[in-house]
Amino acid sequence: MARDLRYLILAEGQFGPMTSKTANGCIRYSPERVLGVLDTRNAGKTAQDVLGFGGDIPVFATLEDGLLVVYDLDAFLTTAERGALDEALDARHG
Repeated sequence: MARDLRYLILAEGQFGPMTSKTANGCIRYSPERVLGVLDTRNAGKTAQDVLGFGGDIPVFATLEDGLLVVYDLDAFLTTAERGALDEALDARHG
């Protein structure tokens, strides 16, 4: 059974029309898979604000901010990291 992966993109300090080619391609061609972008420089904006396309995909300052909003994350972390993160979030939000 195939899974539809969803992404939280790390583009710290580089999210922009000329500086984040991979992020921009994901947003342009698969926006339904992008949960958000991590970039402190543009936090609080949307992909549309920063790139001129991408609609309301949010830009977050921290990984924690992004995960609290979009905890439907499939990609971005290795299996071990995802397990550790799950334990940490479970303990915190118990």
